[in-house]
Amino acid sequence: MPRVPEDVRYRILGHVQAGSTEAEVARTFNVHRHTVANILRKFNITQSVADRPRSGRPKVTTAAQDRRLVLVAVRERHSTARAIGAQAHVQCSDRTVRRRLKATGLTPRKPAKKPELLPRHQQNRLQWVRQHVRLNRGQWGQILFTDESRFHVQRHDGRQMVYRRAGERYAQCCVQQAAQYGHGSVMAWAGITATQRTDLVIVRGNLNAQNYINNILTPHAFPLIQQQNLTLQQDNAPAHRARVTQVALANNNIAFVNPWPAISPDLNPIEHAWDVLDRMIRALPPQQRPTNVRQLEAALIRAWRSIPQAFFQRLVRSMRHRCIAVRAAGGGHTRY
Repeated sequence: MPRVPEDVRYRILGHVQAGSTEAEVARTFNVHRHTVANILRKFNITQSVADRPRSGRPKVTTAAQDRRLVLVAVRERHSTARAIGAQAHVQCSDRTVRRRLKATGLTPRKPAKKPELLPRHQQNRLQWVRQHVRLNRGQWGQILFTDESRFHVQRHDGRQMVYRRAGERYAQCCVQQAAQYGHGSVMAWAGITATQRTDLVIVRGNLNAQNYINNILTPHAFPLIQQQNLTLQQDNAPAHRARVTQVALANNNIAFVNPWPAISPDLNPIEHAWDVLDRMIRALPPQQRPTNVRQLEAALIRAWRSIPQAFFQRLVRSMRHRCIAVRAAGGGHTRY
């Protein structure tokens, strides 16, 4: 006979206490009379009809071993469960290691990809945000944030999955085509403010200083900066730091953010725009996805123009929060 649920046991007890006989209660709940008697006897002894806690299967690790597993995992963040168990000198399965760590909130995740920050980078970042954290929205809005980014016709980042049945591994619909010569990539430049944006500029050839001045700064950045009295932000790429570039900025009376802290993509709001732009291209229907460089260039320009200006405004307005996050991290990595 199946076990009687705990709530039914209390109802049986209530009927007995109300004056019904054990036989009457047994018929009412369709259980054996001995079941009713056992429930009543258990209540008289323990004042409860609930099941007693069971000891269960004993753990294969001790509390001390569990602590060692956690200590090793915290010290060696990128280790596997097997390596953690071996370093902690605990003989148990990988699954047990993962369960013990999970019980303390440690679960395996894909690590966030961030550029390497040396101590000097962190110090420079910290110094920069301390100098700029008090800027208001209007002041941030007067900066033209610029950057370049590279986009690929085909990008296989190792995360793509395919749902297939047994025997379909090499079926045409289930394989991932290896990139062939000629698919290539596109480098693009752009700038954003809280109220405006530049065109998305396709960078032809190598981005040296002369190319940067002639095909990007002069036709696209300088006019907007001079019309709106903006300050130019650019990172420390060689073409940006070149002497000829500095001369061009001076000759055109262009004020720029100087110095810009190295290894600081999280302090440039346009970086998030690049990520959104790339995802927009990847989200296109299969028949509309670019298959060559020319198609990718056209798709990028269309996608860039379709992004609402309110999106860029939110990015620029996040600058104070970005500075606060870097300061809180002591110049280290942030969520941006």
